[in-house]
Amino acid sequence: MNTRFNFTQGEMNDWLDTTLQGCGADQIVNAPRDVQVCDGRLFESVTDGEGQSTLAMYPKQPFDTSGNRPGVVVFDTGADSEGGHAAWQEFWWTDQPVPAPHGHLPSNFTTARNSFGFDLDGQCAGDVADQLGETQPYIGVAGMHITTDHAYSDVDLTRVGCVKKGSLTNLNHFEVRFNVNGHTAEVWGSDPGGANLHMLAYTTTPLPLTRGVIWIEDLHYNANKFDNQGTHTIVWDNVGFDGPSPYRDLTFDVQDAHTPCRVNGCQQLGYYVDQDPKPFTIHGVRWDQEPTAAYVAFTWTPNDEAVPEVSVNGGEWQTLAWPTGDTYTARTIAIPIPFADLVTGDNTVEMRYHEGRPVTSDGGTVVANINIILIAATTVP
Repeated sequence: MNTRFNFTQGEMNDWLDTTLQGCGADQIVNAPRDVQVCDGRLFESVTDGEGQSTLAMYPKQPFDTSGNRPGVVVFDTGADSEGGHAAWQEFWWTDQPVPAPHGHLPSNFTTARNSFGFDLDGQCAGDVADQLGETQPYIGVAGMHITTDHAYSDVDLTRVGCVKKGSLTNLNHFEVRFNVNGHTAEVWGSDPGGANLHMLAYTTTPLPLTRGVIWIEDLHYNANKFDNQGTHTIVWDNVGFDGPSPYRDLTFDVQDAHTPCRVNGCQQLGYYVDQDPKPFTIHGVRWDQEPTAAYVAFTWTPNDEAVPEVSVNGGEWQTLAWPTGDTYTARTIAIPIPFADLVTGDNTVEMRYHEGRPVTSDGGTVVANINIILIAATTVP
């Protein structure tokens, strides 16, 4: 599943055309063609338009470390970030498969309910992260973070080393090791091509989850302001993890709006929702076994402390209390819905905002990345 969010305030999740490299000749593409698999590797590209953006992807099977089990997540990518004001890769592990689970600036990003993550934008002059914040030939872990009940915090970490930067054709190998050596999480990395695997950073901070889905993310923060990564392609390969294989989730998406923006080479992927119920059709809903939970998940940009309401196939309206965090910033959430309201095939999801509640500002909000999520709806093949 791919989710996209542009964090530039006041826009309808505007998403710019971008140049995708690495799949033959360079291509000018927009969503969903900005993510392609070529020769067994996943290539994706983002143009941030001088804003903040997240393109996030996850496998629908959970990673589990219950019982303090040592666990390992692996992925390969060409880690070539030019720093925290550029483009970079992030890893996240979230207890719910909410779309776009993390952005960048704390004043303007989404937060999953409970999660752990780190960013690969630390700039190093050598194999030790001693010169963060400058464009250097080595890359390391700049920070580690958690969210607990939607509240975000940085965690204490120890930086141990860095690796040579990779590229589209020469990838670094990364491993995230949990519950080993007295550490709750360690990040290991290699130089391009897989050589010289060693620890980059670790934390002993207790993590707020033991089961959830893993995310690989492409983050941007006005990447042309100081550097040249405003339009940037990232390649991923060999994403995987060990441990039990309890189930797989099934998800079913509302198609992005794809409304032309005011500028050329741009599409609005989000929808405006206000007090009048707005219907969306989700096709092909199915399950192989009764799910343990069902959600409607989405991103939205609230103007005040209210969560949009959802109704499925004419059922009762559902919502949640306002989670921790600010207004006028991107949010992500999963609202529980009654499984009995779902049918196989086409389903109608209605959304509304502020019905029966005081309106303290603009009466509407922008929603995007809308989907039905069925937890444990099928077995692992």
